[in-house]
Amino acid sequence: MKRFSANFVGRENEIKELEKCYNSGRSEFLSVYGRRRVGKTFLIRNMFSDEFSFYVSGVINGNLKEELSVFYNALKEYGYNGSLPLNWMDAFSCLDTLIKSKEKEKRCIVFIDEISSFDTPRSNFIRALEYFWNVKGSCYDNLLFIISGSATHWVVNKVINDRGGLHNRVTKQMHIKPFKLKEVEEYGKKYNSSWSRLQYIEMYSVLGGIPFYWDKIDFELTVEENIDNLFFSRDAEMVGEYSNLYRSLFKKPEPYIAVIKALASKGEGLTRKEIIDKSKIQSGAELTQLLTDLENCDFIRSYNRKNKSNNSIYQLIDFFTLFYLNFHPYMKKDGLWWRKNMLAPQINTWYGLSFERICVSHIEELLFALHLDSINTQVYSWRSSRESRGAQIDIVVDRADNIITLCEVKYSRGLYHLTKEEYLKLQNRIEMFQAEEKGKIKKGIQYVLITNYGLSQSQYNSIFSKVITFDSLF
Repeated sequence: MKRFSANFVGRENEIKELEKCYNSGRSEFLSVYGRRRVGKTFLIRNMFSDEFSFYVSGVINGNLKEELSVFYNALKEYGYNGSLPLNWMDAFSCLDTLIKSKEKEKRCIVFIDEISSFDTPRSNFIRALEYFWNVKGSCYDNLLFIISGSATHWVVNKVINDRGGLHNRVTKQMHIKPFKLKEVEEYGKKYNSSWSRLQYIEMYSVLGGIPFYWDKIDFELTVEENIDNLFFSRDAEMVGEYSNLYRSLFKKPEPYIAVIKALASKGEGLTRKEIIDKSKIQSGAELTQLLTDLENCDFIRSYNRKNKSNNSIYQLIDFFTLFYLNFHPYMKKDGLWWRKNMLAPQINTWYGLSFERICVSHIEELLFALHLDSINTQVYSWRSSRESRGAQIDIVVDRADNIITLCEVKYSRGLYHLTKEEYLKLQNRIEMFQAEEKGKIKKGIQYVLITNYGLSQSQYNSIFSKVITFDSLF
């Protein structure tokens, strides 16, 4: 166990949980999910591949005959000598026969990857899976049964939250999330990267924390050269990833893409009503499911205005999707487009908006830098209800010590200089926050700046009680 490749980084908590499951001494049903390319299979195979008693991966968009054939061939590979199963009840009976043939004193590890692919129309796959686990699998003390899939909505709805035979049968669920900056920097060091932290942040603004995407980076090149190679060159391999991403996750990707495009139109996010207006998708159970699925896949996040829990705001937070939707009109037309325009206001604005989202996705690291990790806090985002004035505070930390910390995020390639004009905007934002929350919040206000390298000298700097640099995000 744990024969990790030389380039394996991160996942410390997940490894600990897998070890607990392995050593529990009882049957375990582990459900692993997360968006495409996030490293689910890589983690499980690096952890257990030498000890698999059975491993199979479904065929994306395969039919029943193809899926059964793949399952049967895997059974034969691991020692099964019987005939081809005709249906899924037979297939799981064959799997049970294979498990019985393994040494009982040894942990028997069964891994079914891309499991949703096996659930073809009218195949009764779920019914067979239920029967196998309830009647057979759960009775083995030595069985570690692992399922995984990028179709997160399938795993969550049909297995984890199932109301039928699989209800409460999953003993452990594991949501594999994108890497944070710490992990991608560690990954770069495995390749002897000499990149600065600013370069990691700028590349993260494009790829997010998806390990598969970072595996395509040439750390001997600059960020700009890598972006051109991946997205703007004639043979750019990442251009097709956008359509493949959503089609591989959702059998009917069109409504999901409609919601994604609606959210991409407004950086600070949209209410449910605004999503309906822009996407033309009707309110109801379908929209609720779409939003839940996208959130479970780490494409979007939802947050509530303080004391307005029934008025959630949804924000697109998948960096790759945001980058693609912003710049795809220029892709594959000029192989040097990004380098030629790297100082243009359009790109600088893009990095600024992405830096705000990076900070939002590193809340734990920010709380640690603010010495608030040991204080009970509630973190949320705030948007003015006076839409015409457009005030937005991405990070509000409501603290148990009667202080509210408002975080201002500013992207800058050097020391950030606070001008009088910007100072007045910040003052106005504080006043709006206090005015709209008057009567709801009776706490002191602290203003914190999060920026790349810190502040240059200015007579207006006293508005900030603390300045945090991007080093804290790592």
